[in-house]
Amino acid sequence: MNWRLFLHRIAYAIIQKHRGQLVTLGDLEQWTILPELNSESFVVSGGAGDDISFELDLIKRFDCCVALFDPSLPGKTTVERHRHVSEKLRFFEAGIAATTGVNF
Repeated sequence: MNWRLFLHRIAYAIIQKHRGQLVTLGDLEQWTILPELNSESFVVSGGAGDDISFELDLIKRFDCCVALFDPSLPGKTTVERHRHVSEKLRFFEAGIAATTGVNF
């Protein structure tokens, strides 16, 4: 069995175990998570795009801090529209990648 399939099976087993506890957050871009966050949690999110409803829902529901990384113009514009919502949203005009560099 390859590692990817093995990890997928482990993740699926965990999800099955917690099925009743899963929470879906976000509007346009939705993510399903285990709701084990709290006000001491720190979430790192990559890519704002045109929708940061997931990150805003995390802050609203769990009162956690969210660091959002996105160097794109749409990402910067989206975050600026919502900057006033919470001081727990921290935006960085940088991407998250395995290597340092510029992507054209």
